[in-house]
Amino acid sequence: MKLLAFTLLALTLAGCGTVSYSPYVGQQEDWPTAKGAFVKMRDNIPIYRGLPARAYTVLGHVVITTDSGAEEMLAISRAKQHQADAILFVDSNTFTTGSFGGGTGAAIPTRGGAMAFGSGYSATTQGVQYTVLLIKWKDGNP
Repeated sequence: MKLLAFTLLALTLAGCGTVSYSPYVGQQEDWPTAKGAFVKMRDNIPIYRGLPARAYTVLGHVVITTDSGAEEMLAISRAKQHQADAILFVDSNTFTTGSFGGGTGAAIPTRGGAMAFGSGYSATTQGVQYTVLLIKWKDGNP
């Protein structure tokens, strides 16, 4: 029940986000590790923004596309669904999703013709695509 509520909350926050999961198939490797990384605990799941120091196996990867900043919540939802011990953010790409704009203008008659003036604006909207690995610790400890 908690997972369902968490998933619904994540989807609500995601707005126009999409999430896809692909399992890792094949022989596990000795995946790279590091001596330290930036780690954030969220809902009892560590979220790594760098390689972990512990040995791990890769369950699969998740591609998250969102414009709302809900990437961590969406990743946690998938991590729980696939019983991952941790999440490893490996890549992100920003892209333009659209643009909008507007403006006003006017012309004032003068003796020799007209004087025109105006102002306008335009802006773009952006989205971000994240690639995340769902991992399980080799030693079996959370």
